[in-house]
Amino acid sequence: MKLIKSYISIISIIIFSLLIVGCEDNNDPELLFDDTPAVRIQKDIDELRNTLKSSPDGWKINYFTGVDRGLGGFTFLFNFLNNKEVIMDSDFGNPDINRRSLYDITLGSTVKLTFTTRNVLHELSDGANFPNNDFIGQGYRGDFEFLLVSYEGDDIIFKSNRNRSNIIRFTRATADDWTNLDTHQTIMDVLANSGGSLGYDNAGNVSKFNFDSATRYATNTDGTAPDFGIAYTPTGIIISPAVEVNGIEYSEFTMSADETKFTSSDGLFSIEIIKAPIDMSQAWLTAARPGFVPQAFIDLFTAAKTTHDATFAAFPLSDIFDVGGSTLSITFGIGGTIARHGLNFSGVIGDPTLLDVSVGAPGTNWQFVPWFDPMVNYIADNAPYQVNQTSPTRVELTSEADPTITFVLLIL
Repeated sequence: MKLIKSYISIISIIIFSLLIVGCEDNNDPELLFDDTPAVRIQKDIDELRNTLKSSPDGWKINYFTGVDRGLGGFTFLFNFLNNKEVIMDSDFGNPDINRRSLYDITLGSTVKLTFTTRNVLHELSDGANFPNNDFIGQGYRGDFEFLLVSYEGDDIIFKSNRNRSNIIRFTRATADDWTNLDTHQTIMDVLANSGGSLGYDNAGNVSKFNFDSATRYATNTDGTAPDFGIAYTPTGIIISPAVEVNGIEYSEFTMSADETKFTSSDGLFSIEIIKAPIDMSQAWLTAARPGFVPQAFIDLFTAAKTTHDATFAAFPLSDIFDVGGSTLSITFGIGGTIARHGLNFSGVIGDPTLLDVSVGAPGTNWQFVPWFDPMVNYIADNAPYQVNQTSPTRVELTSEADPTITFVLLIL
C-alpha cells in the first residue's frame, strides 16, 4: 500500500512539472509581445501620425502615377497641421495653399494614410480629369490612399493602394520647396516651347523621344531605348525609369543656362532639347510635280495614284498634299475627303541646321490606302534634311545624304 502511494506521489510530481514546463513553453503569438494586437496597431498609427506632423516644413513627393502606362511625375507638398488637417501645394492641377482638407490614418491590409476630403491630390484620380482620350475615365491614374511600407532614414515609404507596385517616397520638405515650386513652370515652358523633341547619346547610340507636356511622358520614336516619365524640379527634371550609362543610373538632371539640355550632376550624361530648325506645325503644302519634289517621289506618287484611282474611282488622288501642319502628318486629298499618316519632325543632336523626319502612326482613312506607304517611307528614309527657308512662306528641304533630293514646301 505504501509502495502504491509512493508511485502516485511520484506521478503527481511529474504531471505538475510537465504542466509548469508547458506553461513556460506556451507559443501563443499574442504573448510573444508585451502588447495586444489592438495596442500594437494603435502604436503604429500613432507613430505614423506623429512622424508626419514632426517635419516643420512638411513632406514632398515626386509622384509618378504610371510610367508603365504613359504618364510622368507630379510634385506634391503636404504639411500635416494636426491630427486631422493637411494643406497641399503642387505643380499640377489647381492647388490652393489656403485650403485645409482632412486626412486619416487607419488599418487596412496595413497602416493606411488616406486623404479623406478633396484637395489638389484628388485631381490625379478624377476620371473626368484626363490628359488625352487614352485616359478617359482613368484621369491621371493617381491615388489618395497610401499603404505604409517602411521607414528609411528620414523618409517614409508608401505604396499606392490603387497600384501596389507603385512605390512613393515621402521626403522631408524644406521651406525652399514651398517657395520654389512655382519655378517648375520655367522648366515646363522650356519643354512645351521646344517642339516636344528630346534625345540623348548613350555610348554612341542616339535615341530620340517625343515629349507630351500633358502626360509629362517621353516616348521613344526610333525603337532604341525605353520611354520615360518626367517630373519637374526648380532647376531641371527627374526621370523614371532612370537611364543606365556605363553601369551608372541617371535620374536627376539640371537644365543648362542656355536651355538646350539637361545634364547629370557628374556632367557625364545629358538629355538634349532638340529644337527643329523650322516650325513644322504650320500649314505647309507641296505637290507631286517637278520643281516641288524629286522625280523618284513623283514616280511613287504616280504608282499610288494608278492603284488608288482604279480602286476608288469616286475618290481620285490629288497631287497637292500637306506636310506637317497642326496634326504633324502627311495628308493627301482623296476626292472630298483625306488620308493621313503621322510624321515626327525634330532637330538633330549636334547639328541645329538639320530637320529629322520619322514615320509616326497611321491616321484618318490610312488603312484603306496601303499603296501610299512608299511615299511616307521615302520622306523618312532620306532624312535628315538641310533646311533653307527662303521666305516666311517657302522652305527647301534637301537630304543630307543625297543633295539631289529636295522638297519645296509652301504656305499659301
